Amino acid sequence: MKVEVRNNKISVEGYVNAVERESNPIPGAAGKYIEIVKAGTFASALQTAVPVELRYNHNKVLGDTNDGTLTLKEDNIGLYAKAIITNADIISIAITGKLKGWSFGFIDNNFEIKNGKRILTDITLLEVSILDITPAYNATSVITRNANNEVIEQRSIIMDFGHHKSKEIDILKLKGRM
Repeated sequence: MKVEVRNNKISVEGYVNAVERESNPIPGAAGKYIEIVKAGTFASALQTAVPVELRYNHNKVLGDTNDGTLTLKEDNIGLYAKAIITNADIISIAITGKLKGWSFGFIDNNFEIKNGKRILTDITLLEVSILDITPAYNATSVITRNANNEVIEQRSIIMDFGHHKSKEIDILKLKGRM
């Protein structure tokens, strides 16, 4: 996630989800499970979803794809988002380096169960959220910049999804000015 603070607004962009990657364990009615979004699922959802909301922590609505504050696309990596936010509280949170990543809310229209994992193949995408809490999917990053485009803080969470284990979590803070 790249965050730029300028003129009483922030521009936030990055990958909401990397397709074909495992989530962290997600609590469900039958216990915890791992979820994977199949490639093409977001592209299909974006053709029918109107509008997709931009939220903070899945609660506070900040805009949507209809008002121009949020643009979304799926590419060969995953679901990419670009958002413009003018909410003063969220700008303050971004400046203090508390944003941790992205998440998304959806209705699962179709999924497969393979090797104990839920693989999403058809969804209705309802919203994407910027988060100050740990996202369910770890293939995300946050970069916060000040008005002079200087990096204030950078956090990367990198996971090796092979063998169903997290092998590396790397959190890096860079010095900068606010």
